[in-house]
Amino acid sequence: MAAITEHVRRRVLRWFARSGLLEPEAARDMLGWAHGGFSLDAAVRIAGPDRAGLERLLRDCARPPLALGRLVQINPHQGIVGALLFGRWALGLARDTAATLLDAEDTEGLEQQIRSRLEALGDTQVCDLHLWRVGAESLACTVSLVTHAPMPLDVYRDLITPLPSIDHLNIEVQRCDDARCSTRGPSSGAEG
Repeated sequence: MAAITEHVRRRVLRWFARSGLLEPEAARDMLGWAHGGFSLDAAVRIAGPDRAGLERLLRDCARPPLALGRLVQINPHQGIVGALLFGRWALGLARDTAATLLDAEDTEGLEQQIRSRLEALGDTQVCDLHLWRVGAESLACTVSLVTHAPMPLDVYRDLITPLPSIDHLNIEVQRCDDARCSTRGPSSGAEG
């Protein structure tokens, strides 16, 4: 990971120098720093329902990619370009994460497909179902089921995983031992 971090640091500083955002001499000086301010971490893992962890990670990601205090001797034109660069980055981050952070994505159609597939199994009832975005094209799903005759988890999983974009799945199955509702099934509503 250190080699990748160093490679990224060198390329970014070189690009800043070529683009006129940083004086070439300042870029060379920054390359000599023991800690260049770049950090890559592939060890961070946030569990799907860990909203506090997701918020901490996004807050960390929301920090500017460069500390303005380290960009010394900026002329006014470079300052304007830098401000535009930071503004564009911040707007892109807000646009890309707003729907996820506000749980504003419309997943109702997909939720209904999941519910219909699972509730078609005997007396299985979906008592809790959540979908949320965990990547650009990736959704996580957690579903809680209640049934009198639990089946192997693979049966439930095989009904959900063919649906588009669901890459992370958590299924909880609770056995209902209440005799009052044991006669309930898919055909019980057709009678009477």
